[in-house]
Amino acid sequence: MDLRLSESFPDGWRARLVPMPGFEDGLALEPVDMAVTKVAATARSRWTRRMGRGGVDRGMKDIRTIVSLIRGGRMDLAVLQKRLHGMDYEPALIVECAQVMREIEALLA
Repeated sequence: MDLRLSESFPDGWRARLVPMPGFEDGLALEPVDMAVTKVAATARSRWTRRMGRGGVDRGMKDIRTIVSLIRGGRMDLAVLQKRLHGMDYEPALIVECAQVMREIEALLA
């Protein structure tokens, strides 16, 4: 794991690391912590595109992954929302994250 990225992880992420099957010393983000970073990355890429700075909308792949994890019982939507709300993002990113969460909720309905 590249610890330079850890500033985008929710508080307490280190305590929630999970072992990676097949790797003796490998640890990975717990699924909800991973989902928070995916929601934020999707929101950031969409905001960047809207501001005319280029980039690719990678969002649907990440959104579908999150929806699959929730449907499969590997993640709880309420926990995802709570951790996402605990992040210290700039206002524009908060708005974009809310839109991404609405898309996730619509696919779960």
